[in-house]
Amino acid sequence: MLLSLGFANVWLGAARGLLHGLFLLVIVLPLLPHVHLRMPSDYEGGSATHPLEPPGFMGPNYGRWTPLIVLLAPLLYGWVLDAFYLLLCDTALPRDDTNVIDLSSSGV
Repeated sequence: MLLSLGFANVWLGAARGLLHGLFLLVIVLPLLPHVHLRMPSDYEGGSATHPLEPPGFMGPNYGRWTPLIVLLAPLLYGWVLDAFYLLLCDTALPRDDTNVIDLSSSGV
């Protein structure tokens, strides 16, 4: 769809991946303790029924590299996916030959 609008490129795919990573870090990870039965919220302590640690805002409790990896992995995935998409569309779609002069039908 974006290719038909004329502004599909790998950087747009990377931006979509970065937005996806930010959504995961800011929205999904903080909501995880409310969905997972074995994970306490940030306000509760650990217990025998809650053995898992909550991720915290942007996931620092799962390691200091977690926020960076969660941002870079979808960014790279979006970049590579759009690069392959553009490569496939470039070979599959016919070229736009509107500016080419056809000499065979002109009688010259």
